[in-house]
Amino acid sequence: MSETLGSCIGLISLGVAITVIVFTVRIYNDTKQTNPLNFYDEILHKENQLSFDGPPQDPVLNDLGKYCQCGEEILNNICSEEQIISGCYDVSKKDEKALIRRLSDLNCDSINKDLETKKYGEVFKLNYGTVNNMALGILIIYCIILGMLFLSFVLGCGAICCPEQILGILMLLSPIFFILGLVIGVGDLVLHIILMVYYYKGRGTGEFLDYYNDSKCMTPNRMTDVIRKAYDKLDHIDSEMTAFVALNFIGIALNYLSSFCSKKKKEN
Repeated sequence: MSETLGSCIGLISLGVAITVIVFTVRIYNDTKQTNPLNFYDEILHKENQLSFDGPPQDPVLNDLGKYCQCGEEILNNICSEEQIISGCYDVSKKDEKALIRRLSDLNCDSINKDLETKKYGEVFKLNYGTVNNMALGILIIYCIILGMLFLSFVLGCGAICCPEQILGILMLLSPIFFILGLVIGVGDLVLHIILMVYYYKGRGTGEFLDYYNDSKCMTPNRMTDVIRKAYDKLDHIDSEMTAFVALNFIGIALNYLSSFCSKKKKEN
């Protein structure tokens, strides 16, 4: 019974390990940009230059309290004749009290104040440079592990025809494999911890998603298609990261169960 359970846990652990590798690759690919918001900031800046008749105004300082809505996008100026002809129309400013709200876990007024003078990429520090480097380090460790497994498989096949020679090679390699295994185990754990700490550190992806999702926090003039695209990308990365963290904890639990089953097997 314990042997069957141990085999099942081993297979599940292998599946989890492969899935973790897949998500690590995805996180590495999706965090190659140090801060994806910088890319959308540039697009937003260009759109604003094309949309505004003059220099951009701060929405809170707009004394007329009017904005120009073109489709789903709300521009920080009164509609020009050309914009009205194209189907745009003036909309009233929201109650100023609704522009600044404090939530229990999100400081909206602080973020909105920062966004008056700074870009999204400057306000939200995503730390993707460190996350990307840690993901690369984890992938390198996985490649080393696969190389060790492949070498062990080759030596096992060689033992069938040349057992004495292979035994001598194994005796030489065993201390190296042992030390390398310890270094890899500790290194993998450290890289995972650093990756998670820097991803969830400070005003990062999660806070940007919370800020965007809360209508009390995200002012209407900031709701543009460009920011929506930024949200979709970061939400996708956040989903991958959530799965990555969950799978790692599941893998730890399965490894513990596997060790427990192996210990019971030896006792029997």
